[in-house]
Amino acid sequence: MVIRAIFEGETLKEKAEKLRDLSTPLKKIAIHLQSESQKTFERNTGRVTSWPDLSEKTKKRKIKAKGTAYPILVFHGRLRASITHEVSEKSAEVYTGVHYGPYHQYGTSRIPARPFLEIDEETDVPFAIEQILEYLRS
Repeated sequence: MVIRAIFEGETLKEKAEKLRDLSTPLKKIAIHLQSESQKTFERNTGRVTSWPDLSEKTKKRKIKAKGTAYPILVFHGRLRASITHEVSEKSAEVYTGVHYGPYHQYGTSRIPARPFLEIDEETDVPFAIEQILEYLRS
């Protein structure tokens, strides 16, 4: 049983002490999510949500400027490069610092949403649980 394996050899008080600072597993989780988000740019689609293709107008503009319309969310690469993370004792955030990131993430009246910061329930949640369990076992 998982609970017995976690607490074997340690008191509940010792495990509770570990739970006060989860920065170690949260850092691993944040790095994983940051990496997966950056890979999204090369896949030309979200990890969970499919992206709509570029408009013909945008394709023409990108081809003229850089010789290709793809990858979809990459023009200079600033958005992809800006994805970073911050971790504290109890939380982890993965985010972009560029001002136009939310426009692509959530869409606007003129730009369709192309989420690049997503959590995949099938892969990311089990990864996060395993990191926390591994930390508690150590």
